[in-house]
Amino acid sequence: MTVLNKSSSQVGINRNAAIFLRFARGLTWVILVVISLPVGATNQQIISAKAKAFKDKHGLTLYWHKDQEKPKSTFRMGYLLAEPRDYELLMTYIERLDVEFSKYPKVFHQRVQLRTIAIVKYLNVSTRGGVFKQSRSAYPDALNHTLYYDFKAGRFDPDYQTNVMHHEYFHLIDYQLNGFQFYWRDPQWMGFNNPNFTYGNGGTWNRGGDYTKRLNYPLKGFISSYSTTGVEEDKACIFAALMIESSHRIVNTWAKTDSILKQKIQYIKQFVGDKEGGLEIN
Repeated sequence: MTVLNKSSSQVGINRNAAIFLRFARGLTWVILVVISLPVGATNQQIISAKAKAFKDKHGLTLYWHKDQEKPKSTFRMGYLLAEPRDYELLMTYIERLDVEFSKYPKVFHQRVQLRTIAIVKYLNVSTRGGVFKQSRSAYPDALNHTLYYDFKAGRFDPDYQTNVMHHEYFHLIDYQLNGFQFYWRDPQWMGFNNPNFTYGNGGTWNRGGDYTKRLNYPLKGFISSYSTTGVEEDKACIFAALMIESSHRIVNTWAKTDSILKQKIQYIKQFVGDKEGGLEIN
């Protein structure tokens, strides 16, 4: 469980130490992958080695090649797998994914039953009986224990891709730990808001542009316009912000004078930190 009453200087020191440790671990991971490869290894061999190292380190299978078994999906999923001309971009994405997933204990993935990460391109999802088809940067399939990430979506904006990694993972976490009923309607969370506030019609219907990523603090208790669209998006937005150093500092500053936001941050920290195999967020 996270200790919430640490001094700001102590928290800052601990967070800087954690950042350095993640960097050192990431560098070690890259070195181990490189020295395990034969001289003149192809990009496909390098990616295969990175995927194996990723599974050894995080306990998660990376699905990226046609020779692998295709994950089952709850909804009708459309996507393509990387082609040889995409391999350098794919390698960069996997390296970033390793850095971000190093923030989670390996046992945490087991706790929330995440088993596979599918790294694809041109991802789209059809719901509503297959009538509605929508392009996605990522998609959490909690029922099949799989996260889908589009490694090309937002490729010119690494900060956006990083945010998406944590945001979509939280949707899976929320579903697995809270269940379907509270995924869409969490009475405790909704009780933090002002009584006259009403969420929008959900993230599915509010996508595109800066709307889904920009921190703009539109009103008390909310860190972005996107977070006002639904309780599930509100929680995922705050979680993702807390998992990234630069946005973590911003939302903590806002929370100093915003009691609603402060309660939401405490909720998130306790929610993912409770019980064995928890994730501690300083």
